[in-house]
Order: sequence, then structure tokens, then C-alpha cells
Amino acid sequence: MAESSKMVQQDENKLRRALWEEANRIIIDATYSGRSHQSMGVRWERIDRWTGVPATVLGAVGSAAAGISAIADGDVWLTATLALTAAGLTAARSFLKSDEIAKAHGLKGDRLIGLKSDVVRFQQVDLSSSLTLESLQDRLADLSQRRNALRESGPQHIPRSIYEATKRSIERGESDYENDHLWMESPY
Repeated sequence: MAESSKMVQQDENKLRRALWEEANRIIIDATYSGRSHQSMGVRWERIDRWTGVPATVLGAVGSAAAGISAIADGDVWLTATLALTAAGLTAARSFLKSDEIAKAHGLKGDRLIGLKSDVVRFQQVDLSSSLTLESLQDRLADLSQRRNALRESGPQHIPRSIYEATKRSIERGESDYENDHLWMESPY
């Protein structure tokens, strides 16, 4: 009887370890992907500023110059050049939709980091609780489905350079703290 109980406990520990390891894979994936999307969002915010601010300033200056030119019979070429430059920057900003892309990457990054937090809770709290193995498997399956849904939703593509920079950042410990869950060993 004691031998049978020991076997059941070993099987349960083996399954808990497998759940812990799968949760760890989701944590690592969500961390790297989330931070990469946040970095990509920052890049697109810069692009938005570099096209948006000059377009706004040139549009205002061009409008003022056009008014002054019309009143004072000034230089039409300067006014036309400012107006065309402002129109070109505005068109580029509209075409690139840099503000929308920045928000989409930032939001996806935040959702992935939120998923990571939920999986860390699963890994560090739920697995140690009195929840049944079936409940734990269901919970991890739900978390895995969330990850897969985020993978399939846009924006999907991260340039290799952004991924590599994110990887270096994480490896340097920029998001590190004591007992970082990325590098913890399974207690099972």
C-alpha cells in the first residue's frame, strides 16, 4: 500500500514538473516577445515624431508664409517649397500610419507581459496549491491558448535587430531581479 502511494506521488510530481516546464517556456516566450514588441513600439513612436513634428511645424510656417506672401507680394517659391515639404511629410505619416503601428506593438507587448505575469502566478502559486492536476492542466491550457492567440494577432513581425537587442538587454539583466523566474529551477 505504501509503495502504491509512493508511485502515485512520483507520478504527480512528474506531471507537476512537466506543467512547470511548459509554464517556463511560455514565460520565456512571452518575455522575449513582449519586450521585443515594446521596443518596436518605441521605434515607431520615434518615426511618428520625426514625421509628425516637422510636418506640423512646416504646415504652420507654410501657411503663415503663404499669408504673408499674398499680402506683401513675397517670394512664392519659398511658400511653395514649405507647403510641398509639409504635404510630403504629412502624406508619408499618413501612409506609414506610424502612430497606429506604435500603439499596436506597444499594446501587444503589454498583453504579452501581462500573460507572462499570469503564467508566473500559475507557476509559483497554483502549482504549489491544492488544485487538482486536472484543474492545473486546464489552467495551463488556457494560458497556452492566450499565448497562441497573441502570436496569431497583429502585428506579428519583429526585425531580427530588435529581437537581438532585446535578447542582449534581457541577458544583461535589465529586467532582472532577485529570484528571476526566467532562470529558476523547477522545485518538482
